[in-house]
Amino acid sequence: MNGLITTHLFGIPVFVSDYAVGTTERPNRIHKYKEWMSGRVYHKRVQKKWIKRFGYAEEACMFKTPQGIIVHPSLIHKLKDATHDIDINQGEQL
Repeated sequence: MNGLITTHLFGIPVFVSDYAVGTTERPNRIHKYKEWMSGRVYHKRVQKKWIKRFGYAEEACMFKTPQGIIVHPSLIHKLKDATHDIDINQGEQL
């Protein structure tokens, strides 16, 4: 399904790609602070190691490039639903 032109959005080609993902500021694993741990320094040190090992969470997103819009497959339906709510002549949401 990568690289298929599905539609044109106001004259801009829309491509569907599985690679349209972006990282968030939310770690994949979060170290929980316990009472027996020796202060917050221990928690921060372990959390930093976990971020190195497991990284940050990825989420589906859209990118605008000079060639067109690249959309993750899970977001293509939201894009189509959003364009149905826009009146092309007025440019405003109904």
